[in-house]
Amino acid sequence: MQPLPDAPGSRKHGRAYNLTERIFQAWLRLYDVTLRVSLRFRAVTAVISVVLMVATGYLFVRIPKGFLPSEDQGRLTISNRRDPRHRLQ
Repeated sequence: MQPLPDAPGSRKHGRAYNLTERIFQAWLRLYDVTLRVSLRFRAVTAVISVVLMVATGYLFVRIPKGFLPSEDQGRLTISNRRDPRHRLQ
């Protein structure tokens, strides 16, 4: 008896699919390991989380916010030119 065409495992996949599937499975194994470790050492995980939040707040205050220049007035100007041969109706 042959498997049905839609049955699981009856379809061959290409190299790209197999590569991405191996990468996905590796990430899944890594997630499983880190989840087990973090659940085993809950207090350490909580302390690390608090330290990261405090460090994030500290860096937010310390890092310069000079992305926009101080002379920025918060306006945006858009100009449009048209061919003089065309009329606006």
